Amino acid sequence: MFTDTYKPHRDGVVTHIEDITKFFIDKGNEVTLFVPGRERFNIKQISKNLEIVELHSFNLRLYEGYRIPIARLKNLKKIFEQKKFDLIHIHSPFTSGVIGIAVSRHYSIPIVGTYHTLLPEYFPYILKGNFQGILKKVGVYPAKKYTKIIYSKLDCVIAPSNEIKKYIESCGVKNVVCIPNGVNINKIKKTKRIDITKKYNFPKNSKLLLFVGRMGFEKKINILLESMNYLENENVFLVLVGSGPYLKKYKKLAKKLKLKNVKFLGYIKDEVLYSLYLNTDLFISPSDTETQGITFLEAMSMGLPVIGINRYGTKEIICDGFNGFLAEPKNPVDLAIKIVKLTSNENLIKKFSKNSKKIVKQYSIKNTAKKLLELYKKLS
Repeated sequence: MFTDTYKPHRDGVVTHIEDITKFFIDKGNEVTLFVPGRERFNIKQISKNLEIVELHSFNLRLYEGYRIPIARLKNLKKIFEQKKFDLIHIHSPFTSGVIGIAVSRHYSIPIVGTYHTLLPEYFPYILKGNFQGILKKVGVYPAKKYTKIIYSKLDCVIAPSNEIKKYIESCGVKNVVCIPNGVNINKIKKTKRIDITKKYNFPKNSKLLLFVGRMGFEKKINILLESMNYLENENVFLVLVGSGPYLKKYKKLAKKLKLKNVKFLGYIKDEVLYSLYLNTDLFISPSDTETQGITFLEAMSMGLPVIGINRYGTKEIICDGFNGFLAEPKNPVDLAIKIVKLTSNENLIKKFSKNSKKIVKQYSIKNTAKKLLELYKKLS
């Protein structure tokens, strides 16, 4: 597997790679991860069936937390001639993905790739989030063109949702299949619990709303903060988890809006995060660019009702009126209405909670791994 993002950075892609890799090696498969390293090329034998190859890389200034790997052919040649890989799986259309495609062709190895990111939505990072509207419009054509160029070189493209499958096909790419990114429910359940109430001193008797994700402009946290501006008297409290380039800007916006019912926690460890899932009342995300949404699945596995945006992968996870609500994109008023509708009805919270646990079963990492292995066997 090739990826442009890996630990210590944390996002949905990293979580998926980590979970799916563990499942593969536990079943006796051998996995080698090619990830961005630091100063030099380095090979780590983590276990009998897991090897991590750290490629020399440098920071991508346009997108905080990401690095650009550089591959020296002599290093890759030695690994590929020794390993005799059955299949290559890329998790990025950029540097590491291009490297994966190159070695796939050179050694005639079957290759697949998962489409994790809606490229047009991230085009504004060229100017660090400025002139977003203009750059998105300008970026639609080159993003679709690039998607076709890269993903048409693969034997199969994996879309995490049917909506994303349609988008990839609209770019002119064939051989697209839908395999959702699974969630490791057992990992979450087995994590040690922490007393969150004491740790963060959350207000008593308030309904706690939780957001987890990267603090970038593409997550539309400004819409969520604006919606909270309508809820000062509704006894709700918003907890935001995550770091990123827009964290300071969002904090400034919360201060400008004079919000007293919001707390930014920044990056936190998994055991703290999973304890938050257990101690909050609902999960919410204003992002309208999700190819699927791992954090939604994590929250649902812990029995949380969910509120998201009626667009792309999110609307396949949330059944409106069954396990949560779908709000209109970029509409803080509608988002606020959905929050009040849910937080003011305890019976609805309990009903949605049960339904979340029902729905998330189909998104288990076991089901995802089984489908991936079936695909791998067909191609290799």
